[in-house]
This record gives sequence, C-alpha cells and structure tokens, in this order.
Amino acid sequence: MKGILYLTIFQIIILSACSCSNRDGKTRPFPYMSPPAMINSEESAAEYMSDNFWNGFFDTTAIWKSDSATVAGVSKKELNEAFSSYVRLVFPLGQKGMTKANDRMLEQLFAYVRHSGDSSVLPVFADILEAFFYDPNSFLRNDEIIIPAYRSILESGMADENLYASCSWILSRAMLNRVGETASDFVFTDSEGNESSLSSINSEYLLLFFNNPGCNACAIIIDFIKNSMVLEGAAKEKDLTVLALYIDENVEEWMEYAKGLPEKWIKAYDPTFSLKEGIYDLKAIPTIYLLDNEKTVILKDADIRAVEAWFQNR
Repeated sequence: MKGILYLTIFQIIILSACSCSNRDGKTRPFPYMSPPAMINSEESAAEYMSDNFWNGFFDTTAIWKSDSATVAGVSKKELNEAFSSYVRLVFPLGQKGMTKANDRMLEQLFAYVRHSGDSSVLPVFADILEAFFYDPNSFLRNDEIIIPAYRSILESGMADENLYASCSWILSRAMLNRVGETASDFVFTDSEGNESSLSSINSEYLLLFFNNPGCNACAIIIDFIKNSMVLEGAAKEKDLTVLALYIDENVEEWMEYAKGLPEKWIKAYDPTFSLKEGIYDLKAIPTIYLLDNEKTVILKDADIRAVEAWFQNR
C-alpha cells in the first residue's frame, strides 16, 4: 500500500475519475476534480487539492440521497475509494498538511449537514477517519491527526448521542501519553521477581515494547531489533534500553517465553493490570513507544522501522 503514495497527483486524479458510476438522479458518481492547468508542481497541486477536493461532494446547491448504501448520493464503496485518493493526494504535505485538509473537509461537511438536514453523513465520515487514522491495522494511524478531527466533530453540536459517545471514547484514548508529554508511570515485576517502575529506569532512551507469547508480529519485531545494527548499536552503547512488557494474566506462560528474549532487555510483567485497564492506549499487541531520559514520549504506537529511522536521523 505504501507504494501507492508514489503515484503522481495527476495520475491519481485520472485513475480516480475512471471509477465513476452512472448518475440516475438519486445517486451520483463521486465528483472528482483536477487542479487548474497552471499548477504544474506536485506540492502546489497537493495544496490546492487539500483545500478543494471535497467541493463537489459537499456542494450545497443540491441535496442528494443518503441511505444504507449511499452517502449524499455516492455509494459508500466509492466514497471510501475517494477518501483513499484524497489521503494519497494530501499525505505528502505531512501531519500539519493532513490536519489542515481535514479541517477544511469537516468545515464543508458541517455546512452540508446544516443546509441539507442530512445528519447521517456525519457518522460515516467519523468512521472513515477512524479507519484511516486510528485503526491499529492502518499504517497511516496517527493520534495527532485523529484528535483535532474528533474534537471538531464533538464541538460541532451535530453529533447524536451514539456518535458523541464513540468519538469521546476514541478521543480519550488518543489523548493518553501523547508525543511530547511525559509517559504515565507504572510499576512492574521483572523476570527475576524484582519490582520496579518506569520512572526508576535510568537510560538515555527507553523502548517500551508491549508483547505477548505466541504473537507472530512480536517475534518479527524481536528479530528486527536483534538484527538492526542501529538499534543493537545503541543498546551496546547503553544509549537504548528495551523494556519488554507483558500485560495479561498468564504469567507462568510468559515466564517461559521471557527466557527466549535477549538477555540485556528488561523483561517484565504488570502485576496490577493497570496497563490493560487503560493508562496506555494499547489498540493491539505489539505496541511500541520510544521515550527519552525524562520519560517524554518521542514516538507513540510506532512501527519499529520508524524507531530505527529516528535513531539514524537524530
């Protein structure tokens, strides 16, 4: 999927335009648009599209059908495809650019709902935003993108009780241990039976690695760290400490599993289950955080390759 991002903006527009369905008066194809002819650079086209991509869809001069299969006249399948094109167009502008584009999209969405009275459009877009920017299976997940978007939805006054509750819950989870904030402290018991805490670990950088026995993705990360000259080099220089944490109940199984983890790692479990109950937003296992020596969050819910890249570029 990452390779898709290397398509040019103009290729994406052409490919997307070819996927339109026939208009029958009640439904319509997604109204894709192109940047003006005088725009001939990728960055300028991305900036233009970030402001204007949704103009045709949220056109308030018409009111379109919404039901279980369509949103403002466009099939839900085609709307998801359009959102994917939108993200590919705007994502090269970075986190700030993506947030600005989402702000503009939501501004148009709220105007459409006010004009049409069609509030069913709002939860559809909330779900799409969650799928792209919060779901653990999305490589685009980024709490700093979902937080302002969901705040806008909650502050719009348009969310019904169910939508307000679901957005509030996700927002509360995303707000935990944000990048730039001090990570929540907790106690743990290591594989030797010693009790300690996050705050007591003295290391220039600390990798929190939430993992489980029998987890294939965890095994891949373990092998990556062991075979990474960058991460292993940082560990050998005592620049990086790995805290491998188990948060579930089967401690006996974990103790056997922990014997196979690298000797120099801190191998520990949570005796209080406070981590599982919610002081960290653990969407899935494995989850990785990178902290500095003050326990400030540098990377949250990160791909291990992003951790390696951070050490390479610091």
